Amino acid sequence: MGKQLSYKILFGLSLILLCLPLFNILLKHEMGPPLKGAVQDAAGLPFTTQSWLAHKFQPNKDSVITQDFRKHNSAIVRIKNQIDYTAFRETQAQKIVIGKDDYLFEDGYIRAKLGRDYLGKSTIQWRVARMKKVQDYLAQKGKYFLTILAAGKGSYFPEKFPPPYDAEKGDTTNYEVYVDEMEKLNLNFIDFND
Repeated sequence: MGKQLSYKILFGLSLILLCLPLFNILLKHEMGPPLKGAVQDAAGLPFTTQSWLAHKFQPNKDSVITQDFRKHNSAIVRIKNQIDYTAFRETQAQKIVIGKDDYLFEDGYIRAKLGRDYLGKSTIQWRVARMKKVQDYLAQKGKYFLTILAAGKGSYFPEKFPPPYDAEKGDTTNYEVYVDEMEKLNLNFIDFND
């Protein structure tokens, strides 16, 4: 009798967990902030005889329901991503690299620190010269132009890069050339990377 009762309790809990997304939709309850990304909200099309016969109402309603389910389902996505990371050390986000001590990097930060995304000196010189023209034009109008170089996670924590990146010395970086060219042209800038 006790074994049968424990199966019923387990079945009941499983059923409740499976129905949570449905309850959230029906109760219009948000489970955490919505997921971020390229999302276009579907606008609800009113039900009319014309929209029904033109076969526009049904696909539109499907889009609205799917969108609504995804918004309420965001907590489940976050939980699944956390389980994947904790249990299997896998990330579901694209271009994420797991570094030492579980530091997460977008591969762009690593590429920038190692100079793999280097634009070339002539391209950077051209860009800085244009910025200088804007600065000079605004100065004539009594305005102040200031460029800010933000610190990247890769330049702040290079010791946390995973192998093989941790052994790589890197080449010339965009950052180094930008700073050099900005100083040459007396461009107003703050270097938060430094």
